[in-house]
Amino acid sequence: MPTLPASAAVRVVLAMVLLAAPALPVDRARPNLSGTWKLDRDLTTAPYVKDDILLVHQHKTRIKFTYQTDGKVTGTDVFVTDGKEADRYQTRVERAYYRARWKTNELVIVTYHALDIFGYQNYKETDSWTLDDEGQTLIEHLSDGHVAVYYYKGPPPDDPWEESREFRAVAVYKGGVTPRASAGCSFDLKGEMKSALLGRGSYRLCLAPENSAAAAPPGSCDPLRGTMNVTGEDGLSTFVMKVRGRYCREQDNFVGSYEVDPERITGTFNRQLAGGSGVVEFSRSTDTVVLYGVLLYE
Repeated sequence: MPTLPASAAVRVVLAMVLLAAPALPVDRARPNLSGTWKLDRDLTTAPYVKDDILLVHQHKTRIKFTYQTDGKVTGTDVFVTDGKEADRYQTRVERAYYRARWKTNELVIVTYHALDIFGYQNYKETDSWTLDDEGQTLIEHLSDGHVAVYYYKGPPPDDPWEESREFRAVAVYKGGVTPRASAGCSFDLKGEMKSALLGRGSYRLCLAPENSAAAAPPGSCDPLRGTMNVTGEDGLSTFVMKVRGRYCREQDNFVGSYEVDPERITGTFNRQLAGGSGVVEFSRSTDTVVLYGVLLYE
């Protein structure tokens, strides 16, 4: 019997291995449910679904459903789709929280209902959303076995308030302006901060001269740049702003601009915050740092 050359034998063995190897699953792209959808009453089996228009705005980690009847909004649901537990709503007699995540090409939302403070009376519902291959039919599979079927009418209207929110924060400082050459800060503030949008937290503002030139003469203002680190109430969630402006020594104040660094967002902020920009001011006379502008959300 003839002997195969070594190179040919290797090719035969490799071919046999490839033939025997199981096929790897194909990672399908996540469907985009965004659109203006019209309820198909003939195919819908859930008798309690009455709203005729559904607007869907889908983002990287969030999805928003807006229900309309006769052109008027009747309800809105917003879900963070990272699979983590989050509050849904709370009434005097009930608390609901949910977990939403993508499972292959299906959005699965599990809602837990607690009917008493001890959690003894509770139940859960599992709903899911699927989109057909042509992207023309959206189906909500309800926990009781019924379905709500919608057909595509066009893209959703712009929803600017979903993307940006007005941001205003007031922060007190502790320790004053302190040179910290070892930390690279010639202007260093830190303390507590509060905002209606973010709640309570803390901050650290670290600025240094814009360039290596000598400081401006008395009576003028020094160009500074650096960062402002904002930490949430949990002490773990943070985001970083790039700050640039001018510090006037005679008035002892700083006026500049901030821009959120999208690459330096952690914790719960990372689940929703995407960026933002605005103005930052410090005044020795009021002992406060004030920020106002917008924050962008996914």
